[in-house]
Amino acid sequence: MTKTDKPEFDGLSLVAGHPALDFVNSVKYRGSTVPGDRVSTYAAMIGWAEVADVLDTATAAKFKQLATLDPDAASDAQTEIIVLREAFRSLLPPLVDDDHLVQRAEIVVSNVLLEVAKYRQIDPASMSFVAQLPAQKPSDLLLWIGFTLENFMLRDPRLEVGCCEGCNCDWVFLRGTRGPVRRWCDSRTCGNAARVRQYRTNQKTVSAQT
Repeated sequence: MTKTDKPEFDGLSLVAGHPALDFVNSVKYRGSTVPGDRVSTYAAMIGWAEVADVLDTATAAKFKQLATLDPDAASDAQTEIIVLREAFRSLLPPLVDDDHLVQRAEIVVSNVLLEVAKYRQIDPASMSFVAQLPAQKPSDLLLWIGFTLENFMLRDPRLEVGCCEGCNCDWVFLRGTRGPVRRWCDSRTCGNAARVRQYRTNQKTVSAQT
Protein backbone atom coordinates (compact mmCIF):
# COMPACT_ATOMS: atom_id res chain seq x y z
CA MET A 1 0.00 0.00 0.00
CA THR A 2 1.43 3.37 -1.02
CA LYS A 3 1.36 6.45 1.15
CA THR A 4 -1.55 7.88 -0.85
CA ASP A 5 -3.67 4.75 -0.48
CA LYS A 6 -6.31 4.57 2.21
CA PRO A 7 -6.95 1.44 4.29
CA GLU A 8 -9.89 -0.58 3.05
CA PHE A 9 -12.28 -3.03 4.66
CA ASP A 10 -14.48 -5.23 2.48
CA GLY A 11 -14.13 -2.88 -0.46
CA LEU A 12 -14.86 0.33 1.44
CA SER A 13 -12.08 2.87 1.86
CA LEU A 14 -11.52 4.37 5.28
CA VAL A 15 -11.43 7.97 4.11
CA ALA A 16 -13.22 9.86 6.90
CA GLY A 17 -10.11 11.15 8.66
CA HIS A 18 -11.00 9.52 11.98
CA PRO A 19 -11.95 5.93 12.96
CA ALA A 20 -15.15 7.15 14.67
CA LEU A 21 -16.42 8.51 11.36
CA ASP A 22 -15.19 5.46 9.46
CA PHE A 23 -17.30 3.47 11.93
CA VAL A 24 -20.36 5.43 10.79
CA ASN A 25 -19.30 4.91 7.18
CA SER A 26 -19.15 1.13 7.56
CA VAL A 27 -22.54 1.02 5.84
CA LYS A 28 -22.89 2.41 2.33
CA TYR A 29 -26.13 3.91 1.01
CA ARG A 30 -27.85 3.76 4.41
CA GLY A 31 -31.17 4.98 3.02
CA SER A 32 -31.46 2.45 0.20
CA THR A 33 -33.71 -0.62 0.25
CA VAL A 34 -30.72 -2.94 0.64
CA PRO A 35 -27.93 -0.92 2.29
CA GLY A 36 -24.39 -2.20 1.97
CA ASP A 37 -23.55 -2.91 5.60
CA ARG A 38 -19.99 -4.22 5.76
CA VAL A 39 -20.09 -5.01 9.50
CA SER A 40 -23.34 -6.94 9.78
CA THR A 41 -21.69 -9.68 11.85
CA TYR A 42 -19.57 -9.60 15.00
CA ALA A 43 -16.66 -11.18 13.14
CA ALA A 44 -16.84 -8.47 10.50
CA MET A 45 -16.95 -5.81 13.20
CA ILE A 46 -13.74 -7.17 14.71
CA GLY A 47 -12.14 -7.20 11.28
CA TRP A 48 -13.15 -3.62 10.64
CA ALA A 49 -11.93 -2.51 14.08
CA GLU A 50 -8.51 -4.01 13.42
CA VAL A 51 -8.16 -2.36 10.00
CA ALA A 52 -9.33 0.97 11.45
CA ASP A 53 -6.79 0.74 14.32
CA VAL A 54 -9.51 0.60 16.95
CA LEU A 55 -8.04 -2.76 18.00
CA ASP A 56 -4.51 -4.04 17.77
CA THR A 57 -3.92 -7.50 16.34
CA ALA A 58 -3.62 -9.22 19.73
CA THR A 59 -6.83 -7.70 21.07
CA ALA A 60 -8.69 -8.49 17.86
CA ALA A 61 -7.59 -12.13 18.20
CA LYS A 62 -8.83 -12.15 21.79
CA PHE A 63 -12.28 -10.92 20.75
CA LYS A 64 -12.42 -13.54 17.99
CA GLN A 65 -11.71 -16.21 20.59
CA LEU A 66 -14.38 -14.83 22.93
CA ALA A 67 -16.93 -14.86 20.12
CA THR A 68 -16.14 -18.50 19.35
CA LEU A 69 -16.63 -19.44 22.99
CA ASP A 70 -19.92 -17.54 23.33
CA PRO A 71 -21.54 -16.84 19.94
CA ASP A 72 -24.86 -15.78 21.51
CA ALA A 73 -23.13 -13.10 23.57
CA ALA A 74 -21.25 -11.99 20.46
CA SER A 75 -24.54 -11.68 18.56
CA ASP A 76 -26.06 -9.61 21.37
CA ALA A 77 -22.98 -7.39 21.47
CA GLN A 78 -23.17 -6.88 17.72
CA THR A 79 -26.74 -5.64 18.05
CA GLU A 80 -25.66 -3.10 20.68
CA ILE A 81 -22.78 -1.91 18.51
CA ILE A 82 -25.05 -1.33 15.51
CA VAL A 83 -27.47 0.60 17.73
CA LEU A 84 -24.53 2.75 18.85
CA ARG A 85 -23.42 3.31 15.27
CA GLU A 86 -26.84 4.47 14.11
CA ALA A 87 -27.29 6.66 17.20
CA PHE A 88 -23.94 8.32 16.58
CA ARG A 89 -24.84 8.89 12.92
CA SER A 90 -28.02 10.68 14.03
CA LEU A 91 -25.89 13.24 15.85
CA LEU A 92 -23.77 14.11 12.79
CA PRO A 93 -24.54 16.32 9.76
CA PRO A 94 -26.99 16.58 8.20
CA LEU A 95 -28.77 16.94 11.54
CA VAL A 96 -31.96 14.94 11.99
CA ASP A 97 -35.10 17.06 12.31
CA ASP A 98 -36.57 14.88 15.03
CA ASP A 99 -36.01 15.93 18.63
CA HIS A 100 -37.12 12.58 20.06
CA LEU A 101 -34.74 10.67 17.79
CA VAL A 102 -31.87 12.97 18.71
CA GLN A 103 -32.61 12.61 22.44
CA ARG A 104 -32.64 8.83 22.16
CA ALA A 105 -29.39 8.93 20.21
CA GLU A 106 -27.77 11.14 22.83
CA ILE A 107 -28.81 8.72 25.57
CA VAL A 108 -27.37 5.73 23.71
CA VAL A 109 -24.03 7.43 23.08
CA SER A 110 -23.84 8.98 26.55
CA ASN A 111 -24.47 5.63 28.27
CA VAL A 112 -21.60 4.03 26.38
CA LEU A 113 -19.27 6.92 27.18
CA LEU A 114 -20.17 6.67 30.85
CA GLU A 115 -19.07 3.03 30.78
CA VAL A 116 -15.84 3.99 29.03
CA ALA A 117 -15.17 6.61 31.72
CA LYS A 118 -14.89 3.86 34.32
CA TYR A 119 -11.67 2.72 32.64
CA ARG A 120 -10.20 6.13 31.90
CA GLN A 121 -6.97 7.17 33.63
CA ILE A 122 -4.58 10.09 33.46
CA ASP A 123 -1.14 9.43 31.99
CA PRO A 124 1.19 11.71 34.02
CA ALA A 125 3.93 11.51 31.40
CA SER A 126 1.81 13.01 28.64
CA MET A 127 -0.90 14.60 30.78
CA SER A 128 -3.53 12.99 28.62
CA PHE A 129 -6.33 10.49 29.09
CA VAL A 130 -5.71 6.81 28.48
CA ALA A 131 -8.06 3.91 28.97
CA GLN A 132 -7.23 0.42 30.18
CA LEU A 133 -10.12 -1.23 28.38
CA PRO A 134 -11.07 -4.86 29.06
CA ALA A 135 -11.35 -7.66 26.54
CA GLN A 136 -12.95 -10.30 28.73
CA LYS A 137 -16.34 -10.78 27.06
CA PRO A 138 -17.77 -10.02 23.61
CA SER A 139 -19.67 -6.94 24.80
CA ASP A 140 -16.37 -5.29 25.80
CA LEU A 141 -15.85 -4.48 22.12
CA LEU A 142 -18.51 -1.81 22.60
CA LEU A 143 -16.17 -0.05 25.04
CA TRP A 144 -13.29 0.02 22.57
CA ILE A 145 -15.51 1.58 19.94
CA GLY A 146 -16.95 3.96 22.53
CA PHE A 147 -13.43 5.11 23.43
CA THR A 148 -12.86 5.86 19.76
CA LEU A 149 -16.02 7.99 19.68
CA GLU A 150 -14.86 9.83 22.79
CA ASN A 151 -11.49 10.47 21.20
CA PHE A 152 -13.27 11.95 18.19
CA MET A 153 -15.33 14.30 20.35
CA LEU A 154 -12.15 15.59 22.00
CA ARG A 155 -10.69 16.59 18.61
CA ASP A 156 -9.70 20.11 17.59
CA PRO A 157 -13.09 21.87 17.17
CA ARG A 158 -11.80 23.58 14.04
CA LEU A 159 -12.03 20.21 12.32
CA GLU A 160 -15.67 20.29 11.32
CA VAL A 161 -17.68 17.29 10.15
CA GLY A 162 -18.86 17.34 6.56
CA CYS A 163 -21.32 15.10 4.75
CA CYS A 164 -20.72 13.80 1.25
CA GLU A 165 -22.66 15.60 -1.48
CA GLY A 166 -22.77 12.42 -3.57
CA CYS A 167 -26.06 11.00 -4.76
CA ASN A 168 -27.58 8.70 -2.07
CA CYS A 169 -24.40 8.90 0.01
CA ASP A 170 -24.48 9.92 3.67
CA TRP A 171 -20.83 9.30 4.49
CA VAL A 172 -19.20 11.81 6.81
CA PHE A 173 -15.64 13.06 7.12
CA LEU A 174 -13.45 15.64 8.80
CA ARG A 175 -12.98 18.84 6.87
CA GLY A 176 -9.51 20.32 6.85
CA THR A 177 -8.74 23.73 8.32
CA ARG A 178 -7.00 24.87 5.15
CA GLY A 179 -7.47 24.54 1.42
CA PRO A 180 -10.68 24.00 -0.55
CA VAL A 181 -13.78 22.76 1.25
CA ARG A 182 -14.10 19.01 0.92
CA ARG A 183 -17.33 17.97 -0.80
CA TRP A 184 -16.97 14.24 -1.35
CA CYS A 185 -16.27 11.21 0.81
CA ASP A 186 -13.89 10.05 -1.92
CA SER A 187 -13.05 11.91 -5.13
CA ARG A 188 -12.57 8.54 -6.86
CA THR A 189 -16.16 7.43 -6.25
CA CYS A 190 -18.79 10.04 -5.39
CA GLY A 191 -16.61 12.88 -6.66
CA ASN A 192 -15.98 11.17 -9.98
CA ALA A 193 -19.68 10.28 -10.36
CA ALA A 194 -20.60 13.93 -9.79
CA ARG A 195 -18.11 15.07 -12.41
CA VAL A 196 -19.54 12.58 -14.90
CA ARG A 197 -23.09 13.82 -14.22
CA GLN A 198 -21.99 17.43 -14.63
CA TYR A 199 -20.22 16.61 -17.90
CA ARG A 200 -23.32 14.91 -19.30
CA THR A 201 -25.48 17.85 -18.23
CA ASN A 202 -23.11 20.26 -19.97
CA GLN A 203 -23.14 18.12 -23.10
CA LYS A 204 -26.94 18.12 -23.18
CA THR A 205 -26.94 21.90 -22.79
CA VAL A 206 -24.50 22.32 -25.65
CA SER A 207 -26.52 19.96 -27.87
CA ALA A 208 -29.74 21.85 -27.12
CA GLN A 209 -28.12 25.12 -28.13
CA THR A 210 -26.85 23.86 -31.48
